[in-house]
Amino acid sequence: MKRIVQRVGIAACWVFLSLFPLTGFGAFFDTNNCYGWQENVGWVTLSAGTCGVEITKSFVKGYAWCGNVGWLNMGQGPSNGIAYSQSEGDVGVNADGHGGLSGYAWGENVGWVCFDACSLGGASVTYAVDGALSGYAWGENIGWLCFGKDVVQNATIIDQDSDGLSDLSETDTGVFNDGYDTGSDPLEADTDHDGMGDGDELRSGTDPVQYASCLKILGIERQAMGILVEWRTVYGHAYYIQACPLSSLGAWTNLTHDPIMELNEFPEGVEAVLDLLVDTNCAYRVIVAE
Repeated sequence: MKRIVQRVGIAACWVFLSLFPLTGFGAFFDTNNCYGWQENVGWVTLSAGTCGVEITKSFVKGYAWCGNVGWLNMGQGPSNGIAYSQSEGDVGVNADGHGGLSGYAWGENVGWVCFDACSLGGASVTYAVDGALSGYAWGENIGWLCFGKDVVQNATIIDQDSDGLSDLSETDTGVFNDGYDTGSDPLEADTDHDGMGDGDELRSGTDPVQYASCLKILGIERQAMGILVEWRTVYGHAYYIQACPLSSLGAWTNLTHDPIMELNEFPEGVEAVLDLLVDTNCAYRVIVAE
């Protein structure tokens, strides 16, 4: 779809392309201020030096520190290296690979803490790919232990290639399913070598394992009324096209007041903006709107 827009003081004749998301998904892992809360237990710190909590692809391991009652053992790694069997000597918290936790943690002063949704009347603790926990676990001796957006940030997540995606979500299958199973290579920041990092592709809605799927400007064409800018889109995502005078690099401005959302073509499409011609040369870029 072509949209005609009027700007003041900027026109265009060539293009710089960059991805500059306004929102992030799994981009940064903050392990310095990681808390849960329970009235009697106090603050629960998920990252406590070398004894913090780590979420792997199928299980959780390590110790959380409870301010009033000491350490909470989430498990020390299952016997088979895959998942805790919940039998004697092999108890801990498992991860299902899609954001769900189950199993048990143990604290010397609090007893068992249950993460099983089926045992909690539907309540559960979930994790995001950046290690953020949310929801409720249940301890018979302490009651509900809250992991909420306002009181918990991130457990430790491994990101060996520093692409903004955790290794637990980069399953290296070559097939993208969702944010918990991206199919990308945990040791390659740009798995499909299309010029966009895997984390940037997840935020933009493109496929991190398909070279042809990436956020980019497809063309810039001078027309009678102005400059036509076309870019690749993903259904349900919104974008701004920005321009910057070459005489003032870094001074980016939006061509449109509101973001342009792709609601016509699925799963991917093309949008275009016609920028009415004025006097100043500039660069263009496309960004993902919030």
